[in-house]
Amino acid sequence: MSNPMNKDKQRHNMRGRMSSIAFLILTLGFGYVIFCFHNLQIKRHDELLIKAKRNYTSKKTVRGQRGSIYDRNGSLLASNQPCYTLFADPINFGNDENREKTATYLAQKLNLNRDFLLKKFKKISRMVKSKDNKMIKIENRYASIAREVNFEVGDEIKQWCVENNIGAITFSEQTKRYYPKNGLLANVIGFTSYNKGEEIPVIGIERALEELISATEGTFTFERSVDNVPLAYGNKKLNMAIDGIDVYLTVDEAIQSFVEEELQALADKWRPKTAYAILADPYTGDILAIAQRPSFNPNDRRGISDEQWTLRIATDIYEPGSTMKPLSISGAIDRGLVSPNTVFDCENGYWRDYKLRDSSVHGPMTVQQIVQKSSNIGTAKIAIIMGKNLLYKTLWDYGFGQRTGLPLKPTESRGILPNPRRDKYSPKHPQEWWSISITRIPMGQGVAVTPVQMVRAFCILANGGWQLKLNLVSQLKQHDNKKTLRFPVKRGKNIFQRKNTAKIVRQMMATVTEAGGTARKARLKGYTVAGKTGTSQKVINGRYSNSKYIASFIGMVPATNPRFVLLVVADEPQGAYYGGTVAGPTFRKISERVVKYLNIAPDRPEELEDEDKAVRLRTQGDDIRSISPRTNSHSRRRRLPRSSITPPPMR
Repeated sequence: MSNPMNKDKQRHNMRGRMSSIAFLILTLGFGYVIFCFHNLQIKRHDELLIKAKRNYTSKKTVRGQRGSIYDRNGSLLASNQPCYTLFADPINFGNDENREKTATYLAQKLNLNRDFLLKKFKKISRMVKSKDNKMIKIENRYASIAREVNFEVGDEIKQWCVENNIGAITFSEQTKRYYPKNGLLANVIGFTSYNKGEEIPVIGIERALEELISATEGTFTFERSVDNVPLAYGNKKLNMAIDGIDVYLTVDEAIQSFVEEELQALADKWRPKTAYAILADPYTGDILAIAQRPSFNPNDRRGISDEQWTLRIATDIYEPGSTMKPLSISGAIDRGLVSPNTVFDCENGYWRDYKLRDSSVHGPMTVQQIVQKSSNIGTAKIAIIMGKNLLYKTLWDYGFGQRTGLPLKPTESRGILPNPRRDKYSPKHPQEWWSISITRIPMGQGVAVTPVQMVRAFCILANGGWQLKLNLVSQLKQHDNKKTLRFPVKRGKNIFQRKNTAKIVRQMMATVTEAGGTARKARLKGYTVAGKTGTSQKVINGRYSNSKYIASFIGMVPATNPRFVLLVVADEPQGAYYGGTVAGPTFRKISERVVKYLNIAPDRPEELEDEDKAVRLRTQGDDIRSISPRTNSHSRRRRLPRSSITPPPMR
């Protein structure tokens, strides 16, 4: 028989082993739990917290406002306008009847292609690549319809959707770039476009100052409920968006409108390939108006061509022709090599030695007459006295061959100004002057300039010889007006050695618009106009054309104390090509409006007084005739005796 005590002892030992094993298991399990908690709460805390937050937090992008663009007086030229972006959920249409009805309505309302919309609405599935790089079919819940839809139109579409029980259209509130003056200053301001939802500046100020005008995005992070509603007691975090800087241009909207209206009239009459006009303050370099034709409306760019929207006024170069002559001659005047009364033989219209012609036959003429009559031969002979180095220095000092510094995109051209000092044997800098260059460059051949370079050069001549940069931006302002950055005028060196050089040249240029000059149609009543015509042949396939010309006129008003410089250029005008005929009248019409707007005092007031007197006399005569009784047909008029009639003075 077994011993009962041994059995009790065995059961006791068994219980002890089981208790030890249970304790060990519990200890290990508890240790494992602690390890897991440690791993979850400490080691993977940040990782898991981020994952958890994704389930109960949302983040929204907050977009700042793009900076606005104003003229010098605060008139709005470019801003942001609220609008809708429309997209559809093809699944939510329910049936093809709703799809067809909606496509028909939206195509008519938004001027879109109906079949194109319907194709989008019927595409209820699409193929995508899965994580294992397999193509799978999923539901298509998104179809883009239109962006930048005006609020008024969008609200009408909303109402139609409600009335027709269409729940597939979604309206997202955004802003679009808007230009309240439509085509005014369009090529200079530029415009923005969209690429994958991002607003991209294309040309002009919009592109050149993108870093200033563009806004900084912000984010709004918040805790939400299951249905994506922000929790009132939840944590919220806002990273503020920063609005773009507002830009104030030097342009005056009123003067800009004068220039654009008259330039359009020129384009309508003469049908040039391109036309430009620039008006600037010669003392500050501020551009008050700058326009080109053809142009465009940035609010409606459908069907526009490259010729319309390209910023050509700063990138196109052309041979300036005779408008270069007074600038070249000023160097000889300043060095005392010639005076306005120095006489040169103009070879009766043809200089055989250099195969150079004038447009008309002239014999001996003074320097003043050479400017007035625009003699090529006379100008060439003055340049020969100057020598190529002085001629080059004179034109370089006026800024040719150098950018004006305007903040424009695409970047303006430097133009072409050959340097006679370059080593003709150097492969990097070949000789660019020929034997006849000294006779061609001073008359504007063999050089190429931009319209803005030409304006800067004549601003220097108008202000007495002080170099300056052209300005298009007057100041920058933060959106809340807390900080303003203005740009002080920085005057460069004076290019003349003599104080009266600029005055002498302006006096000679004033004869161009007087009797005997080449631009009498640019004459302004009550004001002296110091100007110069340009009629340059275009280079076609390496040769000067006899049928394609560039007509231009540049001048300053009034000549005695210039308040503005104005350039008008027409590239390939039809029907006439002389600068005095094509560009001169437009210069006069613009100037007549600008002197009144700026209230510029006339320097020839007697002309206006005589005109006013004539008007008063005509008015008085009309009044007398209107109140005097009709005389009998047999009555005789009283005649003055011949002795009382004073003959006009002899001139």
